[in-house]
Amino acid sequence: MTAAGMMALASLALLASGCARDTQNLRLVDLDTSDMSKMQELASELQAEEKRAFLTYLIRHIVTAEHYCGKPLVGADGQGPATVRDAIRLTREREGAEQAAALAAKRTPTQAELNADHWRQLVNQRELLINRQMMLTMQHGEAAAMRLPEWRNLKRDLAQADLKLEKSKPVVFGSERASRSSSMSAAARR
Repeated sequence: MTAAGMMALASLALLASGCARDTQNLRLVDLDTSDMSKMQELASELQAEEKRAFLTYLIRHIVTAEHYCGKPLVGADGQGPATVRDAIRLTREREGAEQAAALAAKRTPTQAELNADHWRQLVNQRELLINRQMMLTMQHGEAAAMRLPEWRNLKRDLAQADLKLEKSKPVVFGSERASRSSSMSAAARR
């Protein structure tokens, strides 16, 4: 190939590259996002991951979209995307946050969390027993309520609940804190 031919080929290549549009910098307000065939054509100019994110934006994050997710897509500045690049970036950020939240929800609770949950259940059971005692007292008066068979059962169940809570203290709060608490509560009972 001659030098003139190479120069013509180089000029043609430059001309062609100058005609290619910068898809990522296209302003969203200038696009008809409701025309999916045009949007798919536009997305085909993007790299695979960008294409997926942009199509996700079109399907899930535009308020007028049929499968709108229900949460406006905005950045840290509170503004929605202005360009295709912004839509891709914000979609990736949203998807990352949603995946992280889903993983956190799926994770197995720690032993400390399980222990704390068990403690709350024991406390709730004890409170229900106390509430039942209060109801009997209000209905029958204190002296009469104490003579009811149900009162004796409640008193027994309360003692068992207190024992379960006392046994759970070292597991939930650590042995040092629980023993201090036990000695303080024993001193208070004297």
